[in-house]
Amino acid sequence: MPKRPLVEVALRKPLEERKSLLESNLDKVFIAYIKRRDKYECVMGGEQRGLHIGYIFNPKDYPNVRWDPMNAHLLSNVQYTHYHESNPFIYLDWFIDHYSSLDLTSLRARAESRTRQWPIQTMIDMTNDFVKKTRAIPKEKRKNEE
Repeated sequence: MPKRPLVEVALRKPLEERKSLLESNLDKVFIAYIKRRDKYECVMGGEQRGLHIGYIFNPKDYPNVRWDPMNAHLLSNVQYTHYHESNPFIYLDWFIDHYSSLDLTSLRARAESRTRQWPIQTMIDMTNDFVKKTRAIPKEKRKNEE
């Protein structure tokens, strides 16, 4: 029997479970997109090992920019730790040099926006868009993994 598309499977579940599954799938393809966009290396130092996704605005605190490509970049362990534990200005300076201070202001405005929910159709469209850009398709969970 052929596998059903992930979006179709997600849409058959109850609303909260559906949204959670869509968010999980979107997280996976978003991370794949960021890795591919940044050529699998730290944007600040070029390292290719020990990489993390770094966010200008933490997605847990600022859900409006959770899947905003301008908010996420690949950072090495050293840069990631340095950013979070001692000097966040190095990453912010890199961002302004790479984009602009106007882009940082715009990203901040989106982060602080009062709109807090992602409509399901928007999440589906974003997932499909990142899949097209990366050809990354999140795997379905097997029944014994649920």
